Amino acid sequence: MSSQTKKKENILSVDKIENQTPQKILKNRPNIDNLLKKIIVERKQERNNNLIMLTAGIIVVGLISLILV
Repeated sequence: MSSQTKKKENILSVDKIENQTPQKILKNRPNIDNLLKKIIVERKQERNNNLIMLTAGIIVVGLISLILV
């Protein structure tokens, strides 16, 4: 009896998915443009962080070399 109810539930869920319009299905999917923009922004932030760390490292090395000379 339980296997029959499971089959009925599966059939009902498939019917619900098939009855959805393509527009509703598209709304559930992420927009590729937004994902690309997010990736570009994250890369830009990472590049800026790397530049700041490099600059800080050079300054620290320069200060240490001035102190020791």
